[in-house]
Amino acid sequence: MKPLRQQAQELARPKAERDSFAEKVATRLGPEAGQRVAELEEFAAQMAEALPDRIALAKLKRLLYGPKTEKSQAVCPEKPPGEKPGRKPKPPGHGRKKHGDYPAAKNIFISHANLKPGDPCPRCGKGVLIELPPANTISIDAQPPLTATRHQQQRLRCVPCGTVFTAALPPEAPKSKYADSVGVMLGLLRFGYGVPNYRLARMQELLGVPMAESTQWGVMAEVAGTLKLIFDALKITAAQASLFFIDDTRMRVQELKQKAAGEVPGSGQEKKKRKGIFTSVILAQDQERQLTLYLTGNLYAAERLKVILGFRKEGLPIPIQMSDALSWNGSQSYSYLEALCLTHGRREFVDLVKFFPEATRRVIGDLRTVYQIDAEAREKQLCPEARLKLHQETSGSVMEKLKSWMQAELAEKRVEPNGGLGKAMKYMLDHWAGLTLFLRQPGAPLDNSIAERAIKRAVLHRKNSMSYKTQKGAEVGDTFMSLIETCRANRVNPYDYLMVLVTHAKAVEAEPARWLPWNYHENLLSAAA
Repeated sequence: MKPLRQQAQELARPKAERDSFAEKVATRLGPEAGQRVAELEEFAAQMAEALPDRIALAKLKRLLYGPKTEKSQAVCPEKPPGEKPGRKPKPPGHGRKKHGDYPAAKNIFISHANLKPGDPCPRCGKGVLIELPPANTISIDAQPPLTATRHQQQRLRCVPCGTVFTAALPPEAPKSKYADSVGVMLGLLRFGYGVPNYRLARMQELLGVPMAESTQWGVMAEVAGTLKLIFDALKITAAQASLFFIDDTRMRVQELKQKAAGEVPGSGQEKKKRKGIFTSVILAQDQERQLTLYLTGNLYAAERLKVILGFRKEGLPIPIQMSDALSWNGSQSYSYLEALCLTHGRREFVDLVKFFPEATRRVIGDLRTVYQIDAEAREKQLCPEARLKLHQETSGSVMEKLKSWMQAELAEKRVEPNGGLGKAMKYMLDHWAGLTLFLRQPGAPLDNSIAERAIKRAVLHRKNSMSYKTQKGAEVGDTFMSLIETCRANRVNPYDYLMVLVTHAKAVEAEPARWLPWNYHENLLSAAA
């Protein structure tokens, strides 16, 4: 089969010939057929004009279908293309889990029926039994996400007077129809794992405990009222961090779309309408913990971060902001050290590997060396200062040689400045200070991958649930996602944590800052006492 570009060029004809052929078709088959042929001819001409740029086509294919992988070994394999790779060894354990991998499992200790520590050995009669760590047998059960209990209260009626006597509910019977755990589980399924309400409604109906989509949303929104206090406390805590990762993705909020979007803060010519609606992710990180915030509306992530930094205490060092090089991420008026994503700069060359193999191999190979050095620092668990020193001693020379080489290639006209390779090099050189902050500032990251992974939670919600209806609904989603992802980052069971919050709602309302994922256990013990 011929390539798409070649087919389009062969089908395309001058405009005069296209019009003449369409008139002939219209005369013989009618005006509708003539119009259809004219449209197809015009489409072929536009495709022929657009497709000759092979680099643009490669980028288009990546945007449409996504890259299979951008690992160096896949982009620039060290082995010859014709050589078959060896068989990949199976990972140790082959997917099986150890008993320690089930921290939420209920423990039931079984004592030996006939023996105890200190007894003589029943086999040899010489030794004394000592206790070893217990043997473990894991058994896993299942149940529907939502279950129901029906209390059938006996009723008696007096025949002459008609009085009806109904049995009272036992003290352990729930006081309301929907337990707190229902709202927590619904929020975890929808905003933690992308299960839309309509899909869960179908499954629950099949399993005999139906719950309509609107009912699910009402129960979640009620629970979110308590969680919102923690969400606000997380914002204040996040403002004190030393490192921020930010990113945006499109979102749909029907209420905002109908209002033609809100006003962007500013005055005079700066004050304008913005039609775009986004979910922004802000990851606040320090040496102790990581917080993840989701915020939906008309503001970009950098504008959201500016608002959050309003809670920052005076006297703290200037924070690092990691993002891509989009203009709105660097146009804010607050103080920060700009770190730019090295992966974005590398990706410009990944698209060119088929067209400029030698040059792209040079860039990707040098950046691979830098990432290997960073992996070594993580493996050794170096402090930020020691990591900076390691990069300066090893990565510094690699990046400096790469910069000099790109400058020479452009200056000596060995690379077309407006071509694909020239633009990729100019992107790196224009943003060199932000891309190499890790060589000057302790704790500066290499890329924004952690925020790009976090934003996928919002993308998953958008794909499965399509949209939010109102701004309040978006706030409910932001609250659940922020708490769930913060729990995930700090290795806290999100279901247990959210249940604690709704169970101790009054205590949470009194002091939200004492019920964050990393300190709530202390208050839980005091509340139990």
